[in-house]
Amino acid sequence: MTVRNVITSMRLISMVNWSEFFESVSSVDTVLRGASNFAAMDFPTRDLYRRAIEELARASGRDETDVTKRVIAVAGRASEAGRESDPGYHLIAQEGRRTFEKELGCRVPFGTGCSASSPVSV
Repeated sequence: MTVRNVITSMRLISMVNWSEFFESVSSVDTVLRGASNFAAMDFPTRDLYRRAIEELARASGRDETDVTKRVIAVAGRASEAGRESDPGYHLIAQEGRRTFEKELGCRVPFGTGCSASSPVSV
């Protein structure tokens, strides 16, 4: 009986779309969806934004939601409707990321960024 219940539970767990569930309860996703075109992006791009926010939060000692709100504010201050007005520019693009790291007060070694991976242009 116990084995049957375990197998039944495992089947139910495997049927859950975990990425969809995670995105529905994530406060970072909620903030980004409300203030940008984040919802229209594909999953890998949304995940890239989330990972960048995680790295920046860790390096700055801030909460991920705080970092998200700050990147939305910085993107909103952009004078043009170009690259700088997209949160991804400040999260991923090398020049935007470096400026945003400084604004957050990230603790990073000289000559490196928060990200272990190489930045991608937006």
